[in-house]
Amino acid sequence: MSNGGNLNVSSGGVANGTTADFATIIVFSGGVANNTVLSSGGLLGVSGGVASNTVVSSGGHLDAYNSGAIIRSSTLFNFGQLKVFSGGINSAATISSGGLEFVSGGGSAINDIVLNNGYLFVSGGALSNTIVSSGGNLELFGAATLANAPTLNSGAFLDAGSGYTLNNFTAANGIHVNVSSGGIASNTTVSNTGFFFVSSGGTARNTQLKSGVSGSERRAPSFPAVDLN
Repeated sequence: MSNGGNLNVSSGGVANGTTADFATIIVFSGGVANNTVLSSGGLLGVSGGVASNTVVSSGGHLDAYNSGAIIRSSTLFNFGQLKVFSGGINSAATISSGGLEFVSGGGSAINDIVLNNGYLFVSGGALSNTIVSSGGNLELFGAATLANAPTLNSGAFLDAGSGYTLNNFTAANGIHVNVSSGGIASNTTVSNTGFFFVSSGGTARNTQLKSGVSGSERRAPSFPAVDLN
């Protein structure tokens, strides 16, 4: 499908192996889309249905719109985007270099893996069982909720953004923690193997620095602009 084409998958319908380039696929309640490839403005919107094994790149968009919308095992890279809105559920996304996932208020993401130069943004949504590898980025805003602590591997980046408070966190083992404008970090422990940055407008309270930590050589990482709409 290309150049403005449209495909609607209704209850009982199954679309397998569709490629969308500047085209739109909508999966309604009871519908299923498997093995879809999205690129160059392609959109797969899930409205109560299920999308599995979607590959999203080059400006393609994969969206879980509402309650009952389920996205499973997607792969995001090269500016491919996944957005999970209120009531939507995403599970087992792999966010590779240049891939972006946004979880808005009321949305959920389960078992995501964030690889080098991948980005997972959470604003009011819920995360569980998240793994962030070296060079991967997890950014938390507002009322973001963690069902359990994410697994942050050495070299991972964690950002407390506007409206979010990071409590009782230990920066160690090569983990980079940044507090952006409007964010708060409270009771942070920084070991001599961790990195802690407080950007302009960020707030750190009751920080404990372990032996050997030197902030003078630490440079805050840069993060891309965020659009959670």
